[in-house]
Amino acid sequence: MLRIEVRPSDDGVNIIYANNERIGVKIGDLIEIDIVNEWSYPITTELEINDHGKMLYCRESINGREVELVGYEGKSRRELIAVRTRCDCNNDELKNLVENILLTYEGKSLLNYLETKQLTPSPAGQ
Repeated sequence: MLRIEVRPSDDGVNIIYANNERIGVKIGDLIEIDIVNEWSYPITTELEINDHGKMLYCRESINGREVELVGYEGKSRRELIAVRTRCDCNNDELKNLVENILLTYEGKSLLNYLETKQLTPSPAGQ
């Protein structure tokens, strides 16, 4: 079971955790969740970043909400690295959205890792 927490930082950015592991940020209504998984999505936009790689983008919908998938393609790999969306929502809605994003786009290895972290108590004062 995933325990999603949103903790404010001193600079006004809300840090998103799953079972005490930092997985993303919420700045205003922008949410970005870090993901590590294979890229298997149609590419809507590509942006060359240097001689060695490019950024990949794809727009999809999850539970009726538009999300932007962000990927990286280099000489030896092509992977999904983040999911972005906008949500002017309360903490409960945000937690549900984050869990849906993780369950939809995250690779099994990270979900298994996060499950092992569920027994670790939250750090005091955070």
